[in-house]
Amino acid sequence: MWRSTYFALVIGLALALPGAATAGEPLSFGILNVAPYGIARPDESVGGSNHDIAEAIAAKLGLSFNYRLEPLARLISDLKVGKLDLLIMVANDELKSYALAEVMPNNNVVLPGPGGSFPQYDALKGKTIARLRGATYDERFATDDSIQKYDVDSYVLGLRMTKAGRVDGMVGPDFGLYYQVKSDGLKRDQFGPPLILNSRMLVLYASRTITPELAAKLKMAVDELRSNGTIAAAAEPYVN
Repeated sequence: MWRSTYFALVIGLALALPGAATAGEPLSFGILNVAPYGIARPDESVGGSNHDIAEAIAAKLGLSFNYRLEPLARLISDLKVGKLDLLIMVANDELKSYALAEVMPNNNVVLPGPGGSFPQYDALKGKTIARLRGATYDERFATDDSIQKYDVDSYVLGLRMTKAGRVDGMVGPDFGLYYQVKSDGLKRDQFGPPLILNSRMLVLYASRTITPELAAKLKMAVDELRSNGTIAAAAEPYVN
């Protein structure tokens, strides 16, 4: 009798505890509110490359996600305290213990203007490069006083200035820059070849709300979707 009462109590407590997300319930998935990673559609639903990658993961495992399109700082904060289950973002040392699986690489590049070329880093010295105000893509570049930085409020403005020859290039993630090139009706061949400053991986992060069993399934799904080209295919329409 006491055994049945004990186990009933344990099960009841387990069910009552918050944040034990399993494969049988909708999970909250954070989408960064920066195109093309996250995009607010006209009908107020969420789109973007991270949304489409998440949908591929959901289909693979038979899960359902509730998407939240929000600024990065809020998503990180909510993930840490268990108010958000999952998040895809660029690798971050602050969230290292929450990392589940590598999703896809992003290169941070300097895109030169028409006919321009930066064959190596030293070719940037003495040049004026547009950058998104407040963003740091590469520490060496950010602290190099021999390179003049011109702050802009959007990738679009920096790319237009680069194309017009008002600056020598634009720095940023290749995925984001190429999306803006496409969205603004420009073409890649209107710019020179990119100089890669570094490569950073997009990573799937999971809150402590995710059970170890589900975490293992999520990692396996992402690894398979990455290796079979599904993730690359989900991202490709945003830049080509």
